[in-house]
Amino acid sequence: MAEAGLNDMVDIDELNPATLLFNMSQMYNRYDIYVYVGPILLVMNPFKALPHLATDELKAAYMKICKVPNPLALKKEMQPHTWAISAMAYRTL
Repeated sequence: MAEAGLNDMVDIDELNPATLLFNMSQMYNRYDIYVYVGPILLVMNPFKALPHLATDELKAAYMKICKVPNPLALKKEMQPHTWAISAMAYRTL
């Protein structure tokens, strides 16, 4: 497992409670509060405001998921975020 943490924990060879917690702690230390487990998004409370995660430019980037022919590939390339989950849900309506 990467020491910096993985965005999608499905990529972990042996997913167990210890590797899950280690990966989440690595992500949390960088204030990457969103982590995927396949189609599920885990969100950790940073106990402070993170305004860089709510910019209009970032929102527009995630809205591209609604318009591209292969949304799963684009979602995989981007950092985990609630807007990615929302865009995928909107696309499948």
